[in-house]
Amino acid sequence: MQEALLAIHMQRHTYDPSELLTPWVYAIARYKFVDHLRRTRTAMAELPIDDALEIAGRDDHVGAESAYDMGRLLSLLPDKMRRAIQCVKIDGIER
Repeated sequence: MQEALLAIHMQRHTYDPSELLTPWVYAIARYKFVDHLRRTRTAMAELPIDDALEIAGRDDHVGAESAYDMGRLLSLLPDKMRRAIQCVKIDGIER
């Protein structure tokens, strides 16, 4: 986790504010995770598959980040279109 956060900090100059933040952060974290797996390959070989879920990271912030990205994208739409998408696709209101 610390390595991923440090990598994100070190690569912050590569972030384009006109793009979504979440995919950029996930890409850096994914590379760090792959690096970690390469370093610990022998330790992982002895881990029973049933225990793999216990060591896998859980992202409790996915919903919040997705909502932020969705809100940002919706704000780019014209008001009438944004409200229609909000009502039908997000709130589930039907005619």
